[in-house]
Amino acid sequence: MNMKKIVCVLLAVACAALVSAKPKEKKMIDEKLDPEFAAIAANMTETEAPGYAPLLDGRARAIAVTATLLGTGGADAFEARLPQILEQISAGDVKEIIYQAAAYLGIPRVTPFLDRANDYFRANKITLPLESRSTTTAETRFEAGVEKQAELFGPQMRSVAHESPVREMLADNCFGDYYTRTGFTNAERELMTFCYLAAFGGVEPQLTAHAAANIACGNSKEFLLQTLYLCVPYNGYPRTLNAITCVENAAK
Repeated sequence: MNMKKIVCVLLAVACAALVSAKPKEKKMIDEKLDPEFAAIAANMTETEAPGYAPLLDGRARAIAVTATLLGTGGADAFEARLPQILEQISAGDVKEIIYQAAAYLGIPRVTPFLDRANDYFRANKITLPLESRSTTTAETRFEAGVEKQAELFGPQMRSVAHESPVREMLADNCFGDYYTRTGFTNAERELMTFCYLAAFGGVEPQLTAHAAANIACGNSKEFLLQTLYLCVPYNGYPRTLNAITCVENAAK
């Protein structure tokens, strides 16, 4: 066998190995480099904080954690937790949580999460793009968004939809493009938004409004408080305490 054929065979073997190789598991903290901190973090994320959130089932926990990681900008932590998240919700659900976050956190903040999700999906042979969940068109998104706002916040939303360009974009983009998509209930979409805002911080008026919308959708005050307890390891204590105050105010 001449050298050219040997090189071709070696390249073919290397390519086959790359294709068949199992993706390396990503860890949030390297246990070999920081064993004590890794143990503290694992206790908080896997045992202590979840122990304070018995009202949240596996699906709700996955939604809350994914939305919270988006709010914090923790794309590396999201990548590390994605296999566990996908035990409770589908790839399409993960994409939806990322998509909706753009309305509250801005597109640049969510694109790193899309990149990591797509890399993981491709590595695990999940066909992309995923099936569409859109229910609106360019012609219907505004009216559909206004109706969704009215459903969540009251009929007065219909009279303010044209008050300003931002109000119009809230109706057609935030609610028309995202909240009208299939796969999640109103309560689940409001849970996402609550978690984005609590994690982002500094948006207490909006957080209070969405805490009230959550309660109206059936996510009780105690459910929201337990959501915050679950997410303490990701949000830290100052943002958690501020969010608790917002929930208390919304429940009055």
